[in-house]
Parts: sequence; structure tokens; C-alpha cells
Amino acid sequence: MDLYRKSNLAGFVGSWLFLVVLLLVLLFCSLSRVIPDTEEGLAVSLGVDEVGGEGFFEPTPASEVEEVAAAAAETPVSEPVAGNEDLMTQDIEESYQAPEVKKKKEKTKEEIERERRLAEEKKQREKELKEKKRLEAEAKAKREAEERMAQEIRNRAKNAFGGNGAGGLGNADNSTGNGGGGSTGSAGNVNGDVNNSGTSGSAKSGNGVSWSLGGRSLVGQLSKPQCRMTEEGEIVMQITVDKDGNVISAEPVRGTKIVDQSMREAARKAAMKAKFNPNPKGNNQTGTITYKFSYK
Repeated sequence: MDLYRKSNLAGFVGSWLFLVVLLLVLLFCSLSRVIPDTEEGLAVSLGVDEVGGEGFFEPTPASEVEEVAAAAAETPVSEPVAGNEDLMTQDIEESYQAPEVKKKKEKTKEEIERERRLAEEKKQREKELKEKKRLEAEAKAKREAEERMAQEIRNRAKNAFGGNGAGGLGNADNSTGNGGGGSTGSAGNVNGDVNNSGTSGSAKSGNGVSWSLGGRSLVGQLSKPQCRMTEEGEIVMQITVDKDGNVISAEPVRGTKIVDQSMREAARKAAMKAKFNPNPKGNNQTGTITYKFSYK
């Protein structure tokens, strides 16, 4: 307990001593300000009189000033005498052009030339773009026409094997047969009964050839097109057969799904090789040969 009181007493005394010392320092230590001296006037010499006097001078009397002013007013003013010479003027004078103005004009010409060149380039680009659009439109129209033709060929091919007197040559065993005909005819026999009904038969599925020629029969086998197959589908060739049974013309018609020209040409050549029974008393007949191409 005594130690606690001693500590408090020492702290109290020390604090007061510190405050007293700090107060004394603040009282005796202060900042001094330097007061500047008052500005003094400067002596300015305003000149001396003509006789070399100095000091204060008396002002000139007012009467003397008035006399000098009157004398100045009485002095006559000489008027300019007009000469007899004519006034000379210059009507045409070439204006001086600074180099900067000339340079500016030359620069303007260069800008005009550059603008003209840019306009020509722009016109050329527009022309090329117009030509490109025209070619694209033609290509698109051609492509659409081919698509329409292919669609017509597909629609036509749906009934390609449903004609009267149709026959077929299958791919599996190259079997042939007379198609189911609803009409009457001699069934290829010159001496046969014209009222005889056709026999029924059908071509096999797969890659194969079928034909349709009313009242005529196939001699031998139909040749197959010799070409590289690039697409699937059918080629319907319309053939014209003379009285001797020879194919004298062949061309693709509606129902053809394949647009590849090489495959069409191969089918045409194969159709031209077909041979049918002769009909000496008949005329040229028109029929079809259908070539089916499939990857299966």
C-alpha cells in the first residue's frame, strides 16, 4: 500500500514539474518578427531652366502666355497651290501573289486530281460489284432451274415403271420379262393375234434397266451405261425405234433425276445399242428406257 501511494505521489509531482517547465519555456522562448523600415522618397530631377537656375521658379505671367497664343493665331496658313499637272492613275495592276497563295492553289489542283482518281476507283468498284451480283443472280437462276428440272424428273420417275407393256432387266440375275400390259397387241409376234392381252412381269430392284415399248419385244439384252456413278437416281431415255427394231434416237426426258452430263451421255449411248423385234408393216415407235443407279 505504501508503494502504491509513493508511486502516485511521484507521478503527480513529476507531472506538475513537467507542466511548469513547459510553461516557462513558452513564456521565455518566443519568435521575433522583423519589422521592415519605412520606405523613403526618391529625389527626382525635373530639369533646369535655360539660364541654369535651380530651385523654385516663378510661373510665367498669364499676359505673356496670351500674347504668344495671339501671335500664333495671327500667323497666316499657306494654302497649297494646285499644280497644272494631270492626275496620273494606273488602271491595271498585277496583284502580288505570295508564294504561300501559289502553293495553296497548286495543292488545290492536287486535291482535285486525287478526288477525281478516287471517284473513278469508286465507280470501277461499283461496276465490278454490279457485275458480280449479276453473275451470282444468273448462277442462282441456273441452279434453281436445275433444281426444278430435277424435281420434275423425280415426280416423273414415280410412274416410270407403271407403263403398259413394260419390261425389265434386273441386276441380280439379269432376268428379263414382259411387263404387265393392260392393252392388247401381238406381244412382239408379227403373226400373232392383235387382240391378245399382254403378259405380266416386273423388273427387279437395285441397279437395273427397264423399258417400255408397246407391241414390241426386246431382242437380246439391254446394255448398261459404262460410266463412273457420281449420284443416285434414274435416267429416263425416250427412244425412237424404226420398223427394223433399231433405235434411231435417244434423249433424256422428264422423270430423269440425275443431272450429271457424263452419266446421261453414257445412258444415251447404251440406249442406242438396244435392239427390238422388227415390224415391217409398222411405223416408227416411241418408247422409254429407264436406267436406275443406286449405291446399294
